[in-house]
Amino acid sequence: MPGLQEQLQKVAEQLGIKLENAQAATSGPSPKPGKKTAEQGKLTRQIHGNAFRQQRRAWAPYNFIPLNETFVAAQHEAQPEIYSSPGFEVYRQDRLTGFIQCKIEVKTPLYIRGVIPETEFKAGKSSRQFSSFFSPGQQVKIPGSSLRGMVRTLVEIVSWGKFLHYNQYGLYYRGLADMSRLREEYNEFMKYDSRTGEQGKYQVNAGYIKKQGYHYFIIPAVVDAANSTFQKIPRKTAEEECRQRYKRHTFHFLANGSCVVFSGDMPGKNHDWRLQAPDKNAGPVEIPEEDVENYQADKNRAGLDLLGEAKKKELVPCFYVQWKDQQGKPRMFFGNTRMFRLPYEKELKDFVPEGLRDSSREDFAEAIFGAVAGKKIIAGRVYFEEAIPTHAATPAMLDEEVLEVLGSPKPTTFQHYLVQDGAELDELNTYNADTIIRGYKQYWHRQADRLAKDFLLNRDILERIWRQRRLAPLPSTHQEQTRDSRKIKIIDFPKLTDPAWRKAIGDAIKEDDKCQNTVVRPLPAGSEFIARIRFENLTPEELGALLFGLDLPAPCCHKLGMGKSLGLGSIKITPILYLSQRKDQRYKSLAAEWINATAAEDHLAYKKAFADYILEHIDPGEKAGVSDLWQTYRLKQLAKILNWQENEAPQRAKSWVTKTDYMRIEPKPNQFKDRKVLPIPEDVV
Repeated sequence: MPGLQEQLQKVAEQLGIKLENAQAATSGPSPKPGKKTAEQGKLTRQIHGNAFRQQRRAWAPYNFIPLNETFVAAQHEAQPEIYSSPGFEVYRQDRLTGFIQCKIEVKTPLYIRGVIPETEFKAGKSSRQFSSFFSPGQQVKIPGSSLRGMVRTLVEIVSWGKFLHYNQYGLYYRGLADMSRLREEYNEFMKYDSRTGEQGKYQVNAGYIKKQGYHYFIIPAVVDAANSTFQKIPRKTAEEECRQRYKRHTFHFLANGSCVVFSGDMPGKNHDWRLQAPDKNAGPVEIPEEDVENYQADKNRAGLDLLGEAKKKELVPCFYVQWKDQQGKPRMFFGNTRMFRLPYEKELKDFVPEGLRDSSREDFAEAIFGAVAGKKIIAGRVYFEEAIPTHAATPAMLDEEVLEVLGSPKPTTFQHYLVQDGAELDELNTYNADTIIRGYKQYWHRQADRLAKDFLLNRDILERIWRQRRLAPLPSTHQEQTRDSRKIKIIDFPKLTDPAWRKAIGDAIKEDDKCQNTVVRPLPAGSEFIARIRFENLTPEELGALLFGLDLPAPCCHKLGMGKSLGLGSIKITPILYLSQRKDQRYKSLAAEWINATAAEDHLAYKKAFADYILEHIDPGEKAGVSDLWQTYRLKQLAKILNWQENEAPQRAKSWVTKTDYMRIEPKPNQFKDRKVLPIPEDVV
């Protein structure tokens, strides 16, 4: 049996890692993968999956392509003596101009929403209430902007470019009942024991928000004899003092100037808060603009919007914490209850290596597609035209469907979005840890056989539909529950076979401004389009980068449009390259550049030129001796997640849908509760 040293060497070779000294690796504790901070610039490879026991593995319709360890600059930056920055005043004889004709085959239903009619937009209607496909001039098309965004993302990945796709604002958390170390981190800052007066790192005080012009201020509350600005009181006492029954996220001023605050409800909770009156002798404290912007950008807040209330009312009670950031700037956290949601002290940019967010340098994608970086404007040299159907007749649309709620990304799910050293609850990295983000988010290919799953509708909406349309009673197979004092029905839409009910529910969703479901009319699988991508003055390597993102290795396919997580938008692109014969032709005809273009005999040569250039300029540890760019660790993950064959195999179809489905909060049990970790793409397949 081989010794430990030989086993380590074998595993390292399988993972594409070079061990300079295998003996040294066994003589002491090894560093944890991904544990280097983003500021160190050099990343350690994300290796998690095999080390995670099956019970701690999560599943999702998406996964991540790891960040690149090295940054490859645009050619004119890396080697200006060879590749001068291209201008737009001339066609360069040493550059390439032409177009790429793309045949697009729709593999699963495709949906790109059309434009809202002007009258409906002015009436305040939401885009999700309109199911029409993008059809300018009544002709179905795929927008060039959609194709451009899809291809640019792939070029950024394969060219080892910068990573700039993150929100500039901070994230919020509250770990009161969390099962991971997040609870300990939250308690460290916000702990409060009303019996002993013991508090955490932050000194929480009560006060009142007041808006003056475009600025927000907090007027501190009076400090009582117990050296506190608030008291925890039984709910019954709170109701008696304000002569109001409990209603979550409300507040009531008392005759003496103090204020009773009803916070959110939860099982076993029977207390609320009394805030002392505003201190007339205390000067108001301005809330820093950065913290105002962070608060307004927090889309996950379900309770009272304090800043929104301050626009309507003279004073709004709040709890707040004053602190200083790493630069010594005064900062402020605030919320509507003592244990309010707390912003992480780090921002998302802190989890991206500094070298991958350096706006002073250009990468391949910026050089090709263009960019705006501060005052610097980089003009693009590629132009994506709208894709039109290959047949004169407009493709027939599928019937209108109700989709389950398509939420925005939830990066607060740190066990999915951050590189993890381990999968156990006490090992998980949060946004307070020294780690990095997982990388580029991409969606698996999967069959779109269930666009709508279980979703909730108020019982009164269903009863109104039943009365108005004189429909048969809703089948009893649909469950009824009570939530927040509302009677609701859980609708399993795919099993609802009555066409009248299906149409009625779709119409009701379109009429209900508060409903989060959306209606769509996708294009069917089998539809075909033709698109043209024009380019000017590209180097062979830049053209190769563009083709590398278009011409994927079999059996990979692209993902485009809306509903990718549900299986929509799988497409296959077949490109044909045409190079312009511009010598002695460009001034003889207005369209000479395109009419006289000829198909290149072999566009693979340009892809190879690009791949060779990237392999030459990336860190040796990232290529691990491979001669094919697709065999590097990062692009292996990309190839796995874009693999159409996994979705297509009949013997795996059912299990594959399960492996790539969303985890659910409801119906119970909550599958997110124990924070299972999302493995790398290779370990999902």
